[in-house]
Amino acid sequence: GGSSLTGLGPGPTRVVPHPSTWPHRPVFVRFNPRADKMAPISGWATRWGPDVTGKKPPAAVDLNAPVNTETWMEFESELFIGRIVCRFKGVGCPANEAAIKTKDEYFRRKRCSFQVLVQGRFKEEIPTHMVSTGNEFNKPFQERPPTYLVTAGLKFFIHLTPGLEADVLCDEPYYRSLLGGTVTTLTVQKPEKATSALEDFEEDTELMGGEFKGSKLSISRRCKILSEPTVACNYVYNTSDVYTFDYYQSVLLFDQYALDIGIVKLKLDRHLNGQALQIMAKHADGRYLYNFEIFHECLLPKSDQAPPGFNWT
Repeated sequence: GGSSLTGLGPGPTRVVPHPSTWPHRPVFVRFNPRADKMAPISGWATRWGPDVTGKKPPAAVDLNAPVNTETWMEFESELFIGRIVCRFKGVGCPANEAAIKTKDEYFRRKRCSFQVLVQGRFKEEIPTHMVSTGNEFNKPFQERPPTYLVTAGLKFFIHLTPGLEADVLCDEPYYRSLLGGTVTTLTVQKPEKATSALEDFEEDTELMGGEFKGSKLSISRRCKILSEPTVACNYVYNTSDVYTFDYYQSVLLFDQYALDIGIVKLKLDRHLNGQALQIMAKHADGRYLYNFEIFHECLLPKSDQAPPGFNWT
């Protein structure tokens, strides 16, 4: 609870299954054990492709979202009901490559290395300044760069994102910013006109009202309005419209778990101390709208959620 992400404490854990069973090895996208109110509805991944039969979901330990199958997984939490679509460049389906439908051409055309799209409806009306996205960890990072460099870097990012709060040098590192001011593309539609989650989305925020009404605001203007808490508090996520939060960028390579910063690829497992990156949205009172962990096999040697008896040699 509370609006702070610090002091998370160890929190619930759930062992990941052996990577040989992961449908999209070397990655495994699952509900974060902290988000214990999340439940699957349909479309989870199996080793042979997405399950669209609507059967009973697998055990929590095996439940994971499909990647590059051009299908979605539906889920529900106490604040949100929706679907997630994952596209990660370079990730396959070892037991059945025919299940992979996202072509390399998609990433070239979209100029991105990954995309996670979350579409759905809110179950409670929430002012936009109460919902943040980001990452939260419960162990310190390793091999951290010099403090002065981190501080300078954070100042730069805070300048770009007014609502950013971050501490990456503490024992429980985190960074977060307001969801509406952070996602790459935000689309708000009436349910009867909502675009399929598999389509391409254009920025469309007119239904947010206020400054958005009657004008096609640019992405940068929307980010400016919805990242500043004192302005974002004038806007709400309602319970009637369909919201599409589209996260995509070209720096993060999930197949290699690395940041591609042009001159060099920075391997994230050196720093993350066995902890997975997340795609999440969280209410200021501590409840999650959604929280997906994106595991990679390279994290397991240091992870407290690695399968028991896993042989690392």
